[in-house]
Amino acid sequence: MSKIATDRPEWGYDELRRAIDAAGVALWVWNVDTDELVMDRRGYDLWELSRKDALTFEHLSEKIHPADRDRVRDAFAATRARGGAYEIDFRTRDGPDLR
Repeated sequence: MSKIATDRPEWGYDELRRAIDAAGVALWVWNVDTDELVMDRRGYDLWELSRKDALTFEHLSEKIHPADRDRVRDAFAATRARGGAYEIDFRTRDGPDLR
């Protein structure tokens, strides 16, 4: 016999935020129509970007390794065209260093 939905735990903002922080995950939203990106604090820290500046996909792409940029752009464009989930690995530049 399965439990009914009311027996399932409910998580609030604080519990979800702690889980996200513990996992080292950054949250972000990309409005593909305006090209505006918004990230949480961890996202800005991971990408080493100022939260004061407006952020677009092109701005963020400057941090992607040049050899990976076109592949990443193509993956985002394909996802936008067909909808749904995507997954991609790429390198980022941190000055002369790669991540």
